[in-house]
Amino acid sequence: MRAFFLIAAFIAAAVYYPSEAQPQSTEETTLKEAYSNAFHIGAAIYAERLSESDDSLREAVSTECNSISSRDMLKWAWLNPEPGTFNTNAGDQYVTFGQKHAMYVVGHVLFWHQATPQWVWTQEDGSDVSRKTLLDRMRRRAQFVAERYGDRVRAWDVVNEAFLEDGSLRRSPWTRILGDSFVADAFRIANEELPRSVDLIYNDYNMHLPKKRRAVVGMIKDLKSKGIRIDGVGMQAHWHLDQPKPYAIETSIKEFHKAGASVHITELDLSVLPYASGERTDENDPYVDGLPKKVEREQARRYANLFRLFLKHADKIKRVTFWGISDAYSFKNNFPIKGRTDHPVLINREGDPKLAFEAVLRAGQAAQGKLGFAWKTGPTLFDMESYDEPDWIAMKDPSIVRYQGKWHLFCTLRGHERSHATVYTSFKTFEEALSSKPVVLPNHDGYFCAPQVFFYRPQAKWYMVCQAKNEEWNPVYQAAYATTEDISDPNSWSPLKPMRVARPKDGEKSPYLDFWIIRDGDDVFNFFTSDNGKMWRCKTSAEDFPKGWSNPALAYEGDIFEASHIYRLPSGRYANLIEAQGRSDKRYFKILFADDLEGQWLPPASGDERYAYDENITFEDGPWANSISHGELIRSGIDERMNATLHSPFFFQGVMMKDRKGKPYGKIPWKVGVLRQLRSP
Repeated sequence: MRAFFLIAAFIAAAVYYPSEAQPQSTEETTLKEAYSNAFHIGAAIYAERLSESDDSLREAVSTECNSISSRDMLKWAWLNPEPGTFNTNAGDQYVTFGQKHAMYVVGHVLFWHQATPQWVWTQEDGSDVSRKTLLDRMRRRAQFVAERYGDRVRAWDVVNEAFLEDGSLRRSPWTRILGDSFVADAFRIANEELPRSVDLIYNDYNMHLPKKRRAVVGMIKDLKSKGIRIDGVGMQAHWHLDQPKPYAIETSIKEFHKAGASVHITELDLSVLPYASGERTDENDPYVDGLPKKVEREQARRYANLFRLFLKHADKIKRVTFWGISDAYSFKNNFPIKGRTDHPVLINREGDPKLAFEAVLRAGQAAQGKLGFAWKTGPTLFDMESYDEPDWIAMKDPSIVRYQGKWHLFCTLRGHERSHATVYTSFKTFEEALSSKPVVLPNHDGYFCAPQVFFYRPQAKWYMVCQAKNEEWNPVYQAAYATTEDISDPNSWSPLKPMRVARPKDGEKSPYLDFWIIRDGDDVFNFFTSDNGKMWRCKTSAEDFPKGWSNPALAYEGDIFEASHIYRLPSGRYANLIEAQGRSDKRYFKILFADDLEGQWLPPASGDERYAYDENITFEDGPWANSISHGELIRSGIDERMNATLHSPFFFQGVMMKDRKGKPYGKIPWKVGVLRQLRSP
């Protein structure tokens, strides 16, 4: 079991690219550090975790959190189960632990209809005590914890769960004896007996429901109108993967704060089990043998989205507390059904951080500007003016592989007379690129650009896939391919042939372009974009490639532009580096992920889709681009599987926006460079 759950921003992967700089790891960050400028990060802790001499979960809490909440040890039934009997050992250990680690210590709970011993409400004959007797007993309890713990307990849940979902006051022994003044009586006693510096909180669940929200807002206003202090509202967050909706949570946060109370997100966990009641069954307890990765990723995304919402309202939120830190000890394993195996919090049963832990950490780091990709680059790799080719304007759309000790680079060449050609060059190191001269491929004399080059293992041939035009084709413009057995010989490529990939039938006449091949098992996929926020895919069999394509299916729709380049990661997941447009046509790259090539494309758990853009690039010899366009990640292999890691260098085309201003697209002086990674999530 790991004692500390410190997640490095990444672990550098071993990728073959000779003498190129490996990315540097960033410093490790804890949860409390990631949210140090926002709110306290807390965890509820059991008495058992404090009494055991060697408990790594306790160590994890002290490392990751700067707040704790008591699970049982300060509840009335535990602390004072019989008149004159006090069990203070666990409570003392709890408060001492929090004080030792300079934590915001929360006492849970002063007054609740559960975990309160019957003697509090009843006389020896079983009848109710008088109002005066009950108020005296409540006051003595408040006096006892004030005298014993004082302001070492920084906050108390004064009242817990006093309202029902319809907004009415819960009927309990409290209201039976004290009437509807119970909540006001409890807060008045807390005001009078607890130190003034202690935060006084009302805590409840389902606070996102409109009627309950209105009731609590009314309670806050009523207490304040009577001069009774209430400092905060605790929104219990025993939530699920799909409920409650973010807007309902956000509305409550804003309404409670508007009423004059700080917001505490308390008892946070996200159940992955089906909604159910009654007895345990295999159907309502499906993850006994472990949490499937797909569900774990869904949970991580939900946690990330919630924490981004909390960060949005950090000015209103004082604390976010997880109700436990390990799945093994979560109360959700026995609620609402006993004996199930839930996985609701950040650390799994083996003591390792889950994806949810990383998602929460990254959301905090992203808010502090400590997360995300960062790059450096040197000068451009090619100097167009040095080639003595007056027709040449720019090189762009790089595709690169390393084979037999050399880099083999293919690019689009933009010219004055011939608008689109494809060129080839090779070099041993990136530094030698400047002295190499590209050669125009002679296998097609018309429009011919945006190449992707790879070795197709089933046929033992090199393939170049591109977009091209030929007046003899139908349609004239489409995806095309050429082959060779010698990648180093530019004259060996076969004439281009059409791939017969159909145009998407989406009711629009947008171009389809930037074709990208990747194989998964027996299927070969072709991904492309249509310049209207849509990415498409079609597929054929590995045996039929490069023909036999299915009709295009919509693979993704969103804020994207073109050049969707997809890679298989060591984890088996897929990363999609895809070009997007900012203001004034300023280009940058996003990153999306999918579990399989026909699956859903989703942003990173942190929510930050940005991969390469002007502000995360350091230009070592002065900036030469602030628009980052069509690029290709250096692969860890040469074949159609497109294996790569996200720590590899990234070839790209770029241009300064001032240099393209007023020019038609074909005259833009794009340049080719390579990004080397400094930081990765």
